[in-house]
Amino acid sequence: MTRPVVSVIIPTYNRALWLAESSDSVLAQDFAPFEVVVVDDGSKDNTAEVLAPFGDRVRVVRQANASFVARTATVTARRRQNIAVTIARAAELLRGRAVDVRTSDKRGCG
Repeated sequence: MTRPVVSVIIPTYNRALWLAESSDSVLAQDFAPFEVVVVDDGSKDNTAEVLAPFGDRVRVVRQANASFVARTATVTARRRQNIAVTIARAAELLRGRAVDVRTSDKRGCG
């Protein structure tokens, strides 16, 4: 298997309603190779059932509810630093044309 160049991390807590749509959207991209990782922060809804049909196309990391910490704790400090550098470099190279970082409240930045 080719090592992913891009990791799309989708943090979730009781948001099963939107998981299928967001996962399908990412999987529909023609850029490759990439991975989709859903971090389930102890959801009590039907998150697991919604993600099950995706099989190995979506990696699911489940943990006890840790609130905001879940968004960052699953990614090591070094990787977070690399992600920030990558975003900054992409913004520099693309001059803002195609850089978009999505936060959990669906507002883009970058």
